[in-house]
Amino acid sequence: MRDILEIIIDFEETLRTNPAIRLNRFDYFDSPANSGQLDELEASGKIEKSVLDFYRISDGFAFDWQSADPKFPDGDIVGRVRVNPFQQVMRNWQGVVYFADEPETSPRRKFFPLDFFIDEAAAGFCTLEGYRRMMYLFHFEGDLIPLDVTFRNYLRLMLAAKGCLYWHYLLLAVLENRENPVSVRIKRHLPALFPDFSADGFSRLVHELSLNAQP
Repeated sequence: MRDILEIIIDFEETLRTNPAIRLNRFDYFDSPANSGQLDELEASGKIEKSVLDFYRISDGFAFDWQSADPKFPDGDIVGRVRVNPFQQVMRNWQGVVYFADEPETSPRRKFFPLDFFIDEAAAGFCTLEGYRRMMYLFHFEGDLIPLDVTFRNYLRLMLAAKGCLYWHYLLLAVLENRENPVSVRIKRHLPALFPDFSADGFSRLVHELSLNAQP
């Protein structure tokens, strides 16, 4: 996981030196999570291992970017990522993710928002048995949307998509072999800001990294 953290650190410099964008923030949170707590959770088998591996060396990061060109369609594409400190992730989410009348067997009761990239949605993991292999997207209503990647590979795909807002729908377009309005918008605008971004390259990476995608 340390190699991924090094890529994240390098990505900050990439953003700061890209004349096509304005970097509004790039923050690293202070220190790794409590190793004893992480060891206990790993022994329990309830949290996907790469989540715990990440928090052994970092306690999260956040960034926010937008186009530096005022003529660029406002809000069509921006970058927002907030991988929260572990103690903020492992809290009681009643009243936010689920409510008191949620069935005891609901996966929403065991969902923990990890990348809280925008108020109305987050990506995270679920500790309910049968849901522990992968990351999920959740809009704070409806069902968890499986992303078919571990957290390690979530980070790799996030970096490939430059952390653009709702890049998860670019991933889902590949997994479902079906475009959606968000994936179309990202493919239209992201190359203008990041010439090294390739939709085909992202698709190949999804097939390499996802748990269930077919080649």
